[in-house]
Amino acid sequence: MEFTDQLKENTAELLAEVQGVPEDIFNTQPAEGEWSIANVVEHMYRSEYGIAKLLDGETKPLTDRDTDSKIDTIKKKLTNFETKVKASGAILPTEGEKSKDALLSSFKKNRTVITDLAKKKNPHELCLKFEHRFFGFLTRKEWIIFCVYHTRRHIHQIQHIKNRIS
Repeated sequence: MEFTDQLKENTAELLAEVQGVPEDIFNTQPAEGEWSIANVVEHMYRSEYGIAKLLDGETKPLTDRDTDSKIDTIKKKLTNFETKVKASGAILPTEGEKSKDALLSSFKKNRTVITDLAKKKNPHELCLKFEHRFFGFLTRKEWIIFCVYHTRRHIHQIQHIKNRIS
């Protein structure tokens, strides 16, 4: 499957997982200090908002490694559900109640921008605007794959939250 198709399918999976959640459950924390479904969705949106800018930012041809050599590492790290990763800084969710419709709309719009850029830009160029704390500098294709697996990780988390609060 083409990586842009994976992104579209992944977006649909997230929307299907969250759209049927009642608004009061959407904002319910399963335990004190843990994220609600709303917090998880906001974190994903905040994480990916910058990725659209990365894909459209400064790049260079990659000469020192295969252009998709980090994909297996990304997949392994993000599908290891035993390892907890603590978010920090600008990608943390904000305090307070969140509107499910507004968050999903923002996420979907940003995913459309990312998908459009992924189709227009050379997927094999290295994005220079930001170095991921675990994976280093990534190509456009690797960033897209990151989005897919990051979302899969959080879909798993959302399913776990739903089971705990229902």
